[in-house]
Amino acid sequence: MASGSGIETNRIRHFVEMDETAFYLPGACTECHKLPSDDFPMMSCGKCRLVWYCGKECQKKNWTYHKEFCKATSSVARDLRGPGSYLLETAKEAVEHGMDYMEYLNRIGQVVCQKLNRSFDPLEIKIICSRKVCEICKDANLAVLKPCKNCYMVFYCSENHA
Repeated sequence: MASGSGIETNRIRHFVEMDETAFYLPGACTECHKLPSDDFPMMSCGKCRLVWYCGKECQKKNWTYHKEFCKATSSVARDLRGPGSYLLETAKEAVEHGMDYMEYLNRIGQVVCQKLNRSFDPLEIKIICSRKVCEICKDANLAVLKPCKNCYMVFYCSENHA
């Protein structure tokens, strides 16, 4: 977090204000909430890459819930960037071109809700708002993003940004 900024405080406040019955920690397994470690990395959903799992068993348990959201977010990503794209891939470009990140997220969320033909449920809101992009530059390269080892709620693309 940048020294003196309110980025982390605002993120945590926003996260806590949402329905607390739907637990979600972006760097942890979406199903069992196990935290990652250097010895035990998480695997992302192969289609949407927005949620993470500690293994195939948790992924299978969560699929019934995740399926509809996964298809909608993957469809929006494909519409924005083509097949195999990540929903938030365009975040860095949008911010570099002057768009406020929360405005960007709101626009993406509206399009996903249109695909779902409904509003997000509390957990889906947390998944979208607790995005995996670098907290500093909004880079969405999942190959380099690492969660903060203190809170697991923010991600950084490099040690310099952490």
